[in-house]
Amino acid sequence: MKQDLRIAVTKRMIQEALLRLLKTKPLDKIKINELCAESGVNRATFYRHYETLQEVLHEIEVEFIRQMPRPAKPPQNVTEARDHMEAVCTYFYDHADMIKLLFLNRTDGDMRQGLNEFYRSFLELRNEKMMVSDIDEDSVKVIIALVGGGGYCLLQQWILGDIIKSPKEIADVLCNVIRWPGCSDFS
Repeated sequence: MKQDLRIAVTKRMIQEALLRLLKTKPLDKIKINELCAESGVNRATFYRHYETLQEVLHEIEVEFIRQMPRPAKPPQNVTEARDHMEAVCTYFYDHADMIKLLFLNRTDGDMRQGLNEFYRSFLELRNEKMMVSDIDEDSVKVIIALVGGGGYCLLQQWILGDIIKSPKEIADVLCNVIRWPGCSDFS
């Protein structure tokens, strides 16, 4: 148990040091020696836990995503889906400094995949509500890729400051992309 706590503390020191360094320069300009000096951890210890700086950043991103709000059960209606999306947008907004660093330094699709999963469940709800069942799986994949990728880009532009809206407004836009019968148009 004591060993596990030491490992967790060491990894946390490395992660926090990387986040501090990312505030001043991009990931590709940071050297492992520099990170070790910033964290107070020697190179051998760094390599005991990680192989690359990208691995450290990926672990930070995974933890950030793990802590994102998740509904206890899949949304059963549009109101629950909107409430969930608003909770996610509020989480992003409340952690804007962290998410900016992730957006500016990551290219993999972990966050995009999470958004795609949300849209898949949202689309399934919409189809049930409209009693639509003739959409084949390939069409669903196309819709999810388009809407999920666009939603990811919207979140990225919003967090990076190109779009000035509240978390509720962003959640409404993200949920209105797949139109519900009777939902209001974009405001």
